[in-house]
Amino acid sequence: MVFGQRELDLYAYNLEIVAASIQEAHRLGMPVMLETVLWGITSTEEEMASVEVLRHMMRIAVELGADILKTPLLGTDDEFAQVVRWSPVPVTVLGGQVPPEFDSVVEGARRSASLGARGIVFGRNVWQRPDLQAAVHALQAAVHGCEH
Repeated sequence: MVFGQRELDLYAYNLEIVAASIQEAHRLGMPVMLETVLWGITSTEEEMASVEVLRHMMRIAVELGADILKTPLLGTDDEFAQVVRWSPVPVTVLGGQVPPEFDSVVEGARRSASLGARGIVFGRNVWQRPDLQAAVHALQAAVHGCEH
């Protein structure tokens, strides 16, 4: 579900396709994780960092039938924790861009879990690391508070 479309018709079409896909998945008995991305052609830097815009996108996703949300980690600790508490469905955090230092990825995962996120959904922040096993173990420890 993409925010920031230039044409309102395209935004409406995106929502229609997402809603139809969710309905079909539910008909088949499959849960749906929906990523609420704040980037788009017309998105400003301010909008992409806005907890208020994130909350709005999360509400739309839930109304469309999402079972799990995949969101960016935005705002202050209090703001993000409030967004997670507000959500009637589990919230997970996406990985986003790959920073040069993996420690910041691990800290983001730890912070997400401490603020109530139910998990992390990372791709390139794992797959682009030279030692995949070490990356997965570090993230597992960060989220579950255990050592490997």
